[in-house]
Amino acid sequence: MPKSIVRLIQYQPYEHRNECCAVGLFVFNSDKKVTLYTAPNLKKVKSMDPACDLEALREGLQRVALELQESPEAIAIYEQGFGGIKLAKSDGFISHRNQEEFDRAIQWALKVSVEPRVAYTKKGRQPVSRLYLEVKNIFSDLGWLAKPSQSIADHKIIPRFSLSVDEGLTVDFALKNGAMNCLQTIDYRHNTSAKQTEAQAKLLTLGYSHQLFAGAKAYAVIAGSSEPEAKSGLKLAERTADDIFIHESSEDMGRLMNRISTAMGQDLLPSLATD
Repeated sequence: MPKSIVRLIQYQPYEHRNECCAVGLFVFNSDKKVTLYTAPNLKKVKSMDPACDLEALREGLQRVALELQESPEAIAIYEQGFGGIKLAKSDGFISHRNQEEFDRAIQWALKVSVEPRVAYTKKGRQPVSRLYLEVKNIFSDLGWLAKPSQSIADHKIIPRFSLSVDEGLTVDFALKNGAMNCLQTIDYRHNTSAKQTEAQAKLLTLGYSHQLFAGAKAYAVIAGSSEPEAKSGLKLAERTADDIFIHESSEDMGRLMNRISTAMGQDLLPSLATD
């Protein structure tokens, strides 16, 4: 699998002080090209150095990228710090098989290493669906969930998987083992108009997975299917999903688990007698 080398960029405006903050990444590709990626929001730089011109900072970093591309040995200068720019002394690595995986890895690296964390208030936080948690816990108990260090390429189930970063499309669960398998949980219990709108959006996203991944399999788990508000959702699910599983049906949920275990190359789960 191709790898790109990554160096974290720090901005240290005061020569005799330790204050610094991460502002971006230099990525060294196998073709020797050096590409700059900076955080979209550099307000933290202004708070630390009010006199800093952010546009000039970005332009300066672009010039450093060109310098490192033309003279790789210059990296030693920036490891020590020069003109307020200081590079991490150790390499990081990004593994990727295609452009989509590369873009996703860059966004993850910026989010973890560079961008400030967003403060969420309890009042404004969206509630997590009880159905989503139930399904996630089942996958976790079976040992099917990916670890934080694993990706979709590791043939494990990825929660909250981003189908398209540019379009902000996410599915509740994704598994790739040959074909891409996408799963959305739709909960009409204790329904509200906001939940109904969310359900329609999730089902439309599920249908879009077929356009993004050739041969994709799209599944919907629906709870509260007998609720009046679920009628339109079930009709939409018939159009967008390859299979629908009713949460209240033990037969359907057993069928789902066997479908996923087959996709993972696992043995079918045993069936328990109910009488």
